[in-house]
Order: sequence, then C-alpha cells, then structure tokens
Amino acid sequence: MLLLLIIILKKVKLSYIVSLGVGVVFGILLDVVKPIIFSLPDDTWLVPVYVIASMLIISFGITCFMKCQMPLMPCDIFVRNIVLERHLPLGRIKTIFDVSCLTFAIAVSLIFAGAIRDIGIGTVISAVFTGTLVALISKAVSKVFDFRPVTGIAKRSLNGSLDATTDPHVNPEQIATVLNVKNNE
Repeated sequence: MLLLLIIILKKVKLSYIVSLGVGVVFGILLDVVKPIIFSLPDDTWLVPVYVIASMLIISFGITCFMKCQMPLMPCDIFVRNIVLERHLPLGRIKTIFDVSCLTFAIAVSLIFAGAIRDIGIGTVISAVFTGTLVALISKAVSKVFDFRPVTGIAKRSLNGSLDATTDPHVNPEQIATVLNVKNNE
C-alpha cells in the first residue's frame, strides 16, 4: 500500500516508515483485546450493535488521529495523503479505498479459496459507511474542538515534508482547509 502511495505521489516520506510501526502496534493491541472480544455474548440481536459500535469507535479514532496529526496506519496514511495531495473529499476517498480493498479481498478469496471466506456483512457495511462516518465525525468534532498545528513536528506531519510552512510546494492554508484544521500562522 505504501509502495502504491510512493508510485502515485512520487515521494518517499519518513512518515511512511512510522506508519508501519503504528500498524505493528495496532496489530499487537488487536491480539491483546481479542480474548475480550471473543468473551462478549454472541446473540444474534447483538451483532448489529457490535457492528455499529465498532464503526463509530474506529471512525472516531481515525478522525482524532487525522485531526491531531498523529502517525497513522498505512491504509489511513494512504487515504490522508491522497486527499491532501489531490485536494479531494476525505469521506469519499476513504469509502472508495475501503470498497476497493474489500473488492480485492473478495477476489483473492474467490481465486485461492474458491469461495468468499471471512468476509461478512459487517465487513461490507464497514467498507461502505466508514468513510462517510469519518467525514461526519470530522465535521462534528471540528465544531467542538479547535485543532491547530503548534509545533514543527505537527506541521511536518500535515503533509509529511520537513516543514509545511517552508516547503514551496505546500500551501499550509490548503492543508488546513482539507483537514478542517485552523492554521495558527
């Protein structure tokens, strides 16, 4: 995924390597909470509750990581950087990306397993609606909180360059507008 991002944007950034570390930590945390998840009751009527709750939590997490300009997992850094570089709407690009990944997973499953495996209705719903939820939560959170890049590190993470304020190819106001963040300069 990061290789695809490098090919599309023709840039290699330190934030891409950091995102790999974030992905590893996320995977470890999933393994840690897996026993808790499997201990939850699995009554049929609870499945929609779990799907909706998990989508809201994930969407809120993605929004907070993007707004706070924290390192993201490779899939989310891909979406964020495409949005920033091409000035495209976050929700739409996240949805297109998620549905593309889902389509690829279905194709691989059909090719190698001969059937669709481990892709349930919750996965499909999540792929279709998480981008929209991220966009809605992003707008709602921006009405309550004032997100501003304060340090050089935060400014660096906006676009992955050394400093968004001195890079002649980067307009900090455009970045702030796309991420719905107020620039303090």
